[in-house]
Amino acid sequence: MLSSVRTEIGWHRGGQDNLIHLWDIKTGDILRTFLGHTDQVLSIKFTPDSSCLISGSADETIRIWSVETGQLRQILKAEGLYEGMNITGVRGLNEEAIATLVKLGAHR
Repeated sequence: MLSSVRTEIGWHRGGQDNLIHLWDIKTGDILRTFLGHTDQVLSIKFTPDSSCLISGSADETIRIWSVETGQLRQILKAEGLYEGMNITGVRGLNEEAIATLVKLGAHR
């Protein structure tokens, strides 16, 4: 069972390919490749029982993966503070401020 050999597996959080590779450190064989992030993977952590791998990415998501199957179990993404805010007709903001709010999720 893959999840029971945590001390014998290694992982690599990819560079520009947005992949996570899990491999057997004795043989060098890739055991799993986790594919789904749309930007660079920044952090990885195993759950205490080694059944799941949790990854955080510059795509602003946290993904929870099954170590045994490689299947994605859950995607977590926090809504931005301005996500969905309607700024149509708002007065007193210059174009730079409006552009910043739009970049942060507001719409007009």
